[in-house]
Amino acid sequence: MKWCTSVLACAAILCQSAMSGELAGVTMPDTLKMESTTLKLNGMGLRKKLWVKVYVGGLYLEHPSHDPEEILSRGGPWQVVMYFLHSKVSVDKLNGAWIDGFKKNAPEILETHEKEVEQFTSFFRDVVKGEDIVLTFLPAEGLTVRIAGEVVGKTIPVEFANAVLSIWLGPEPPSGGLKEGMLGLKN
Repeated sequence: MKWCTSVLACAAILCQSAMSGELAGVTMPDTLKMESTTLKLNGMGLRKKLWVKVYVGGLYLEHPSHDPEEILSRGGPWQVVMYFLHSKVSVDKLNGAWIDGFKKNAPEILETHEKEVEQFTSFFRDVVKGEDIVLTFLPAEGLTVRIAGEVVGKTIPVEFANAVLSIWLGPEPPSGGLKEGMLGLKN
């Protein structure tokens, strides 16, 4: 009986580790069910600023890929989870990072979708360690923003959602390690 219990315990541990990703003490499930769509964890990366661990970012896709151009050309569905490790990130720093990300990876969006950029940045507030920001894009519904489980806003245009995703997958992401991790190229 003890042997059977040990085997079952080992199997449970193996199943649990096969059903989630882990990085910097943050665990994310391997799959998410979104209405009739299942998204799979494409990869996880760590956003560091100098030596400070800011957040772990996870990218979920319907069809995982290591190719950023191919992912951006699909137009969804996708989800990005940002789980914060730093004690506090102010709304000013968050919004500065969003604008900087657009400037570096989708500069045209700042002119062609000025209203959406303004609306998007208005959704955010200070975040603290242990909170998450979840960005979910479903083509029929648009881009939904959640902070600590609460829906704080939604935008609609597909090209705007792609510009947001390009912040991590474009030519100048917040950090190379974060992009490589979210593409599943690095642990």
